Amino acid sequence: MNPQLLKLLQASSSRTTAELANATGMSETDVTKAIAAAEAAGLILGYQAVVDQTKMEQRPVTALIEVKIGLAGEEGQGLSQPMRA
Repeated sequence: MNPQLLKLLQASSSRTTAELANATGMSETDVTKAIAAAEAAGLILGYQAVVDQTKMEQRPVTALIEVKIGLAGEEGQGLSQPMRA
C-alpha cells in the first residue's frame, strides 16, 4: 500500500477519495482499489470516531461486568488465597 495514502487515512479516515487522490497523486479509482485491497488483506482493521466527551450530554452509563477468578490446580500457579473486597 502507498505509505502516503496510509498516513493520510490514519490522520483522517473521513477524507474523500478525491482528496486522497489529490494528496497522493493517485487516481480516485486507484485510491479506492488500494483501500479495498488493504481492508481485504486485514491491513486496515476498521475506522473509528474520536468523541469529545466534554461536548456530550451527561447521560448515566450502565455497565454489566462479569469477572471469574479461579485457582489453578498446582501450587504456585493462580491465586493461592481468595481475594477479599
